[in-house]
Amino acid sequence: MKDKLNNLFPIKINVREEVFHSNISSAVKRDLSWLKQLDLHDGKVIIVAGGPSINGCELQIKAMVWQGYKVVALNNTAKWLLERDIVPDFHILLDARDSCARFIIRNEKTKYLIASQCCPKVFDDAGETVLWHPNIEGIADFVGDKETVLIGCGTTVGLQAMAIVYTLGYKVIHLVGYDSSYLNGEGHGYKQIENDGEAIINVVFAGRDFICSPWMLHQVEEFKNVLRQLVDLDCLITIAGDGYLQTTIGTMLAQKKRCVVAFVWQGGSNETIKLSKIMVHYLRKNMPNAKIVHITTLDFPACDGVDEVFRVERKTDFVDWAYEALIKLMESPIMNGCDGLLQIATDVIIQDDVSNVFSNVFDVASCKYPFYTRTDGAYCGDVNFIKPSGVQFLKDVLNTYRAYPEIQDGWEGMQTAYLEVVKQSKHNFKELNYDAYCFTPESADEEVDNAYIVHYRGQRKKWMIDNHKS
Repeated sequence: MKDKLNNLFPIKINVREEVFHSNISSAVKRDLSWLKQLDLHDGKVIIVAGGPSINGCELQIKAMVWQGYKVVALNNTAKWLLERDIVPDFHILLDARDSCARFIIRNEKTKYLIASQCCPKVFDDAGETVLWHPNIEGIADFVGDKETVLIGCGTTVGLQAMAIVYTLGYKVIHLVGYDSSYLNGEGHGYKQIENDGEAIINVVFAGRDFICSPWMLHQVEEFKNVLRQLVDLDCLITIAGDGYLQTTIGTMLAQKKRCVVAFVWQGGSNETIKLSKIMVHYLRKNMPNAKIVHITTLDFPACDGVDEVFRVERKTDFVDWAYEALIKLMESPIMNGCDGLLQIATDVIIQDDVSNVFSNVFDVASCKYPFYTRTDGAYCGDVNFIKPSGVQFLKDVLNTYRAYPEIQDGWEGMQTAYLEVVKQSKHNFKELNYDAYCFTPESADEEVDNAYIVHYRGQRKKWMIDNHKS
């Protein structure tokens, strides 16, 4: 971390130099834990900055907390969060000015990560505190030989926070309120007297007008460097909002393993509604960077929680229509910039991020059922990994199905067509491990933790609902 993310930009001092040094001298004398590099883990974190777009993110933050994300407050966003019954797990502060002590709302459930340059009152008012040091000129004179990590990846607390959470072991990082622009005359999502009267500049980018302060423009340029380095460290960075920073970053936020996960649902019972909610919940929890697409008919209601609804008129039997819709989705702009599409059913639970499957060489990948009685076997039609090159495979399956009326009997017929295309060896088909990628339990209480994907096919659907009621 120290070799990767420091020495990029100097921290700018916003108090007199003697005050700045006095603050650091006071901080290092306190009996506090100092920030150290922790091992990387699978935890996920939301960093909440103060841009005006946060006022549209309350429900998103609460949903992600429910999914297990930790919340990091910056400066005065701790107050904003607590007013909405969201308790931050961490509160990071950098500013050296005395007025920033008002950002502290002591809370025993929050751990405070306070920069050594902050004023003494900030430390006096905070709860459990970890001291961290910006990598500024002369800081070594204060740190001495004590073990710590020096943070130096930008001039704002938002940029420093991205490095700090990585130091704490987080690689999945969602950013909220990183706008770097004004909205309706306000530069923050709440009153921020420290920025009253700051200079503002009109910026035109991508055909849009943005009002920004000079520090906001500088933050955007710094952000690009920080983002590149964190992505190189295999971090997954996502960002909410539509401000100047989000607009300028654009394609930089497209992740290496981004994929589409699509499911077909165009009718069914209350049981299917429950299944779809469970399925989408686990997708959001375990594949936060996936784009979730609901494939359905022209008039069927959209499933809650999806990113896109892809509607195709149904004129044929179900399996014919479903394959045609899947092909059209693969050829649509929804797939732009994505590594591939994972097609699943509503009775499937994704227990881990399986987007790394797309790093293998194949056109289509699926699992063969080990228990199927037909002599040539059957592949799981409810879990398919499809790369852009696999569109022709789908077309060949559909054309084979349509060419032989005697097999047009729904699922069984499409299995026959699917197997025929695999046997032709025209496409690069990869057979995946069934126990890992399409495990089907034989009892309601069978252990399923070792599977990446669990398929509750047939009468097992009731087990999926009963085992995941919460």
